[in-house]
Amino acid sequence: MNKSLIILPIALLSGAVIAAEPINEGAYLSIGAGVSKTQNWKSNQGLADAAFKTGINARAAVGHRFCNFSVEFEPSYIDLHKKADNNALGVTGHMRTLSTLGNVYYYFPTFSNAAPYIGVGAGFSSIKALYRATVGGPKTDISTTKFAYQGIAGVSFNLNEDTSINIDYRYFQTEKLNQVNRGIRNHSINLGLSYFF
Repeated sequence: MNKSLIILPIALLSGAVIAAEPINEGAYLSIGAGVSKTQNWKSNQGLADAAFKTGINARAAVGHRFCNFSVEFEPSYIDLHKKADNNALGVTGHMRTLSTLGNVYYYFPTFSNAAPYIGVGAGFSSIKALYRATVGGPKTDISTTKFAYQGIAGVSFNLNEDTSINIDYRYFQTEKLNQVNRGIRNHSINLGLSYFF
């Protein structure tokens, strides 16, 4: 048998495996921002349901990528406002969170500069919220810290050996709050930039 028929496929396969690995590795800093939508709350204090407008979020992270994995420390911020209700006793207000999470990602090998990834994170979230009745009545005032976690799915694009951009979806949830019937359940779409050094 011609040895070249054996050597050539092995060489091609080896090259493909190498090409499939993420280009950017090492320590990195990243920033990101996007839009957030939180599921409605129902107060345990007799107020109307709290339906939120689409809000904003921002994040920063420091981490390290090795092979197809990365680990990072992430502080993040979410800012949402209450939708106006149609009735006179509807509530208005806001909800803000400041969270610190540790994240782990896995990047799927591809043969291009685009790498799909998934991730999970866990940590704690400081939550501040205030809802007042527009015509008298009680208020819901929340200031607490709760355990939080998130799931992540997205795509990273390597611009060069030092820089990549990414777009991802994040589902963020906290423990149940005492004043409402659930924890925060937030959906976000984010755009981010990472610099490797």
